[in-house]
Amino acid sequence: MISFGETFQVLSKFEASNLFCTNAKLGLHTDLPYFAYSPNIQLLHCIKQASNGGENQFCDGYKVAEDIRHIDPEVFRILTTIPVDFREWGTDYKEYHYKHRSPIIQLLPNGRFKAISYNDQVRAPYIQIPVQDVYKVYRAIKIFNTELYKHENKIEIKMVEGDIVSFANQRVLHGRSSFTVTETNERHLECAYIDWDEACSRMRVIREKMLNQKPL
Repeated sequence: MISFGETFQVLSKFEASNLFCTNAKLGLHTDLPYFAYSPNIQLLHCIKQASNGGENQFCDGYKVAEDIRHIDPEVFRILTTIPVDFREWGTDYKEYHYKHRSPIIQLLPNGRFKAISYNDQVRAPYIQIPVQDVYKVYRAIKIFNTELYKHENKIEIKMVEGDIVSFANQRVLHGRSSFTVTETNERHLECAYIDWDEACSRMRVIREKMLNQKPL
């Protein structure tokens, strides 16, 4: 991604412009919802793990969305039709100021899920909706967030050095617990994004070589 480079490092540092560069807890989220086009696949490579804290958390956003569709159809309607504002600005790989609006749950024309856009860490401090809709939108966001953290919807693992986790960024929300940094111990993850186009292309090439097939 042009914002951070081909890969980017997640290291805690002073005067960080982004919360992921601190040792604070990160709530469950999808990356880059302030982009009109967010990346499909994310990879996290653990180079060094904190001795205290730093567990990674994951949740299937489509499963949560489907649960809400059945539990509260009105909340589902709000989450799929009313855009929420996301914003990020600062200096890291370069100076940047991104803005984008989208519903938290995005649907395809046939009603199937297209993507989840949810990141409280970069949700804008404003919301461009009619005043009479404010309460019900915040209530819907709260219900969605509560469902994410239910025991049956969330898994937690602590990566060790050398581990790589890959997941669908537009579907799987991820987060982490807070961790302790000392002079002799820090937490270091290297991250990258890949589009499904590249992954599917690679799978086709491998399959064609294995089966001695010509591209169709």
